Amino acid sequence: MKNLLHGFRHYVDFRGCDTRSQFWGFVITTHLIGIILFMPFIASFMECYKAMLQDPAMLDTLERMMEVIAKQEEFARVMQDELVPQAERFLEIYYANFAGDHPLAFWGLVSGVLWAAVIMLPTAATTVRRLRDAGQSPLWVLGPVAMLLPIAIVSHVGMLVSIITLVFCCLGSARREQGQAPASDVGKGV
Repeated sequence: MKNLLHGFRHYVDFRGCDTRSQFWGFVITTHLIGIILFMPFIASFMECYKAMLQDPAMLDTLERMMEVIAKQEEFARVMQDELVPQAERFLEIYYANFAGDHPLAFWGLVSGVLWAAVIMLPTAATTVRRLRDAGQSPLWVLGPVAMLLPIAIVSHVGMLVSIITLVFCCLGSARREQGQAPASDVGKGV
């Protein structure tokens, strides 16, 4: 709890350093809260997904999409002509069959998305502070941004950079290895 409060208290402070325990305490706690908030939506979505797999047209579209993705050609056309109508069909199935049975699902989705938006900046700040404490460049935090780009090679590189960033966040403090006093408080110089 102390690490969660520390992360939110310094949510826009990209200076200083965070220890491994401060970083992981914040990240694990925020992700557990997010999972709990999303749980009603996930349960409802899984029920809808099972029903969707019973629809032969939906199965044909999923199979076609896998073929197109494997070939990496005509992707935009297939997305527009086939996937968008099937996504609309999925939403129709969801609202017709499951939204009424799972009234908390909508609020689970809303609260989960809001929680993700709330923790985005504090997570970036605490990751930058943790990278600095590990003796790495804070620019490694930009790796996940590259995963969001639609260009395949860039998104793969972004995934690789994200994994490297995760490994760097697991490293010990570079400040202790250099014989300097640990900077467990945010705001102390590098």
